[in-house]
Amino acid sequence: ELYTIEHILPQRPSATSEWRRWFPTAEERSQSVESLGNLVLISQEQNDKALYYDSLALQQFNLTGDQEGVALTLGNIGNLYADLGQKQKALQHYQQAIDLYRKLGITSGLVRNLLNMAPIYNEQNDFLYARKLLLDAATISKEQEDFYGSAYSLGNLGASYFRSYQTF
Repeated sequence: ELYTIEHILPQRPSATSEWRRWFPTAEERSQSVESLGNLVLISQEQNDKALYYDSLALQQFNLTGDQEGVALTLGNIGNLYADLGQKQKALQHYQQAIDLYRKLGITSGLVRNLLNMAPIYNEQNDFLYARKLLLDAATISKEQEDFYGSAYSLGNLGASYFRSYQTF
């Protein structure tokens, strides 16, 4: 049976997340996120259920006209596909979420999905596009005075440059 490894404490909690209150410093979050106690195995059956319920949520948000809920769920489905190794489907869902967040003017969701897309483009050796996404995320975060988001984006931008030099 296929399993994926998931983080309990999110790798990139939003600025308003309860996780930030429970783990207030970047150092505390980093230590906790990367510990074995923060990882859980999820079976293919559980992933299928997650996709099923996310799809139901997407239908409900569409029916009620809750566009923010639609965007959030599209990003969640993108995360699920990324974890399952279905990178193109993940990118499609992230892009739909980005387009909707831009339309709604919700920068936190926009940045989150830009940051979710960049590693996939790095894995595909499309470093220029990954860097564009990360620079966009850093710029938007800085404009919103989300200095953690800006720093996180810039750190990933540096990692993208480093990774691109390792491929030669």
